[in-house]
Amino acid sequence: MSDLLLVIEKLTAPLRRRVLLMISKALLTNTNDAPGQQTVQVKALADELIDGAERYQPYGLTSHAEPGAECLLLAVGGHRSHPVIAVIDDRRHRPRGLSQGEVQLYAKFGQRVHLRDDGAVEIAGGGGGRIEIRPSGAIDLVAAAGNFVKLRDDGAVEIRSANGQSWIEVRNDCIEMDDPK
Repeated sequence: MSDLLLVIEKLTAPLRRRVLLMISKALLTNTNDAPGQQTVQVKALADELIDGAERYQPYGLTSHAEPGAECLLLAVGGHRSHPVIAVIDDRRHRPRGLSQGEVQLYAKFGQRVHLRDDGAVEIAGGGGGRIEIRPSGAIDLVAAAGNFVKLRDDGAVEIRSANGQSWIEVRNDCIEMDDPK
């Protein structure tokens, strides 16, 4: 019986190797963003350097990851000669602390689009300015310095300086302002 097992192992060894090599973690070393299909160079396994692996991205969304990002490499049909990259993630820049169900599009430079669990959408620039669109329809525009414009859900518009000393409010065809002294 052991002779039969040895024969089976010997016959299935190539298939076993191909299955084991179908999915690997890899480390991004370079990206070519010029062609229609982005290609990357990655380090996988011990010292395996794979160049020209096609990177698949969702339609309408693209990115150019930095070297050192982590990849999921798929060897189509178990052949390492036709690798594709299914996912690239970079834990160095990924935002943390999201609530369950939230989504955030981000870049390492601080820009983000955050679909929050309260139904609001927050768009932030890398310099600190942001736009918040609330489920009620109200919209806040906040500059990095703290000045803001509020388009309130009751139809009023409020404009305030960062220190709160200067303000204008427009509602029901009425304009109120601070009293400059």
